[in-house]
Amino acid sequence: MYAFMRASTSTPDDGTLRLFCDDAAEHFDWLEAQGVPFERRTFTGKAVAVRTGEGLLTTGNERSGRSATPPHPCHVDIRPAPRAAPGGVNTMKALLAAVEHESIPTVYDTGATALVRNDAGVICGVRLARRRIR
Repeated sequence: MYAFMRASTSTPDDGTLRLFCDDAAEHFDWLEAQGVPFERRTFTGKAVAVRTGEGLLTTGNERSGRSATPPHPCHVDIRPAPRAAPGGVNTMKALLAAVEHESIPTVYDTGATALVRNDAGVICGVRLARRRIR
């Protein structure tokens, strides 16, 4: 996945790209465990986005000439199932339901400024900065 993404994207942040690729399966599993619905059908055409319900996509640009030896195509986009709502609505509904189920307080008009880790290095909180509303 990393070789494909490196050859087909222009992001200069190699560390973030590597982290995204290395941890993609874990991120997918975590999102699914939170109730985010995924459609496990593959779109076989050339597309960056589809509205037909397939959740697994490849770009179809593997032989675009950006790389002398194109990497093997891989699924680079796994979209939540659209069901009745477009975009990220289903994802947000599932994540908000998980937050409510865990009784995690919700704070609005606030930005996260840092993650808080415990002595074992596990993330256990977040530092916040409230935005001023004029």
